[in-house]
Amino acid sequence: MSLLWRRCYLFVEIVMSSITSEVDPARVLAVADKGGGQAAMEPKQESALQLLQAGRSMVETAQTVGVARATIYNWLKHDPVFLAAYNQWHDEIAHTTRSRVAMLSDKAVGALDKALDAGDAKAALQLLKGLGMIRPRDEAERITDAREIDARMKLAEKKRKVAIKGEDNDLKFKESLADLGF
Repeated sequence: MSLLWRRCYLFVEIVMSSITSEVDPARVLAVADKGGGQAAMEPKQESALQLLQAGRSMVETAQTVGVARATIYNWLKHDPVFLAAYNQWHDEIAHTTRSRVAMLSDKAVGALDKALDAGDAKAALQLLKGLGMIRPRDEAERITDAREIDARMKLAEKKRKVAIKGEDNDLKFKESLADLGF
């Protein structure tokens, strides 16, 4: 199947999954076949991805496919085709989740409205926290002495300058080593 057809198939599946709220975990995501100019995944890689999509652990997946667990991690770290398919699967999950959350947001607002009308203080508090209106104050925000604030500001500026100077010295040292051929 060509890459274009696989992408069309995935698009239809994403649309259908948002309607039916079911996602088929057994599919291998849009890896181009050899005619598409990209290397295809090996059969063991396809099986591993299908098992991971089905919710199996790395250990279960490795045992079922017949490879070491480290092999799967190696594919994720060093095999661009496997990693691209794995990342695409994660992107699809994130996209589907965002779509479903967006569809539920109207219900959530309605439920929150009813809870607040009923005097639900816990819901009101959670809303305020979620909006960033309520949060614990750091120690620096509790200081009321202007001299202490000024001293802390000056100390922070000194630390910033020392850090920059240290980075500059490190860079000069590395440049010197490079000039010497190291």
